[in-house]
Amino acid sequence: MSSIPTPTVSHEHLAALDSAIAQGVTSVSYDGKTVSYRRLDDMLKIRDWLRRELGIARPGRRSRRAVVHL
Repeated sequence: MSSIPTPTVSHEHLAALDSAIAQGVTSVSYDGKTVSYRRLDDMLKIRDWLRRELGIARPGRRSRRAVVHL
């Protein structure tokens, strides 16, 4: 059985994706590769996944914490 290659996750890819989203385009070029997306929603989902993979919190979101007063 052959293994499926895992994509390399990089800050460069995230920056290129953020730039494309801001410009309103659906093609992203980075590291000599070009990726075309069908919809903005697909791009936003991939951007969120990249952020999670890179350990970057979403801007404007606070972490959930429980505070217990005894």
